[in-house]
Amino acid sequence: MIFKLTGVLFIVSACGFAGILKSKELYSRIRFCDNLIVFFQHFSALIRCSSYNLEEIIHCLDNDNLSFIKYFFTIDESVSFYDKWKKSVIENVYLSEEKEILLSVGKELGTTDIEGQTKLISYTIERLTQLRKTHSENYNRLGKVYRSTGFLFGFMLGIVII
Repeated sequence: MIFKLTGVLFIVSACGFAGILKSKELYSRIRFCDNLIVFFQHFSALIRCSSYNLEEIIHCLDNDNLSFIKYFFTIDESVSFYDKWKKSVIENVYLSEEKEILLSVGKELGTTDIEGQTKLISYTIERLTQLRKTHSENYNRLGKVYRSTGFLFGFMLGIVII
């Protein structure tokens, strides 16, 4: 009997943990959007206030929270900025909406004057803010559902086993 109770405890814990992980996945999308918004705000400021080229700006903004930026610098120097940007986004960003936004902004970066670049980045920040709002609504709506469902499924399996 004690082995059954121990097994039930592990099952409830495992199912609850799976629900918590799914909820954290939703929350991580919000954090990723926050990090991108901050990145592009700083990017815009550096475009306006410095004489750096795009790669130097990205190097200044090297961020531990954005893995595609780290990967950007591992790509061969002879590759064009857009190709490096595209490859680093495709291989390191797994969220489709964010990937689409990053690819579209990467295609346009460096093709216009400073005013055009800042307008592009402002538009990108607006899109990311809207996407963050959507992710936040999804988290508020589904986060608790995932956590509760995980624990309830674990309890249900535990009752079946006992």
